[in-house]
Amino acid sequence: EYTIDVVDVGTGLAILVRGKDFTLIYDGGSNDDRNLGDNNRFIAYLRAVAPNLKTIDHVILSHPHQDHVELLADVFKNYQVRHVWDSGRIHSICGYRAFMLAVKGEPGVTYHSATHGFTVEDIKIGKMYCSPKHRPEITIKLSHGSRISNSPIPLGQGASMTFLYSEVHNKKSPNESSLVVRLDLGKKRILLMGDAEGGGRKPP
Repeated sequence: EYTIDVVDVGTGLAILVRGKDFTLIYDGGSNDDRNLGDNNRFIAYLRAVAPNLKTIDHVILSHPHQDHVELLADVFKNYQVRHVWDSGRIHSICGYRAFMLAVKGEPGVTYHSATHGFTVEDIKIGKMYCSPKHRPEITIKLSHGSRISNSPIPLGQGASMTFLYSEVHNKKSPNESSLVVRLDLGKKRILLMGDAEGGGRKPP
């Protein structure tokens, strides 16, 4: 059995996927409910539906926009995270800064991106205002595990995930760098797309 919870985080995306032997999170952000710590509604949901959960095997950030990343840093404060999958598209916003610092500080985590493999990267995040104070530009030195590819990644018995799109574009919108993932859960296939864009719509 597998369960997929699409969590009500307001204007944003947060998905929890569970099998009997794995737990996966795809995104966790909100544009209109950015309360953190004890008031983080995503963490409250996880505690409610999985009170005995201690480990998140995979955290996937599709792309670094507030409505996809803002609530994720608290996941690392409350659970052990084993693998992080990130496009590698850098974006100087408060939620992404907090997320990357959380990854850096997580013992035993393996960080994967679409840009580097088995190396150490200096990730520069620009200065910004994050309530209640201004934050200076920082450089986060982060070790990478294997680079994201299109090879299937085992999740658990009868389950795997495959990254169908993992290209990084330094264009104005990080949407174009969204990680697109197919989950194979037994006989079911689930497509998670973040904000991947398919081009302009043609008139009917």
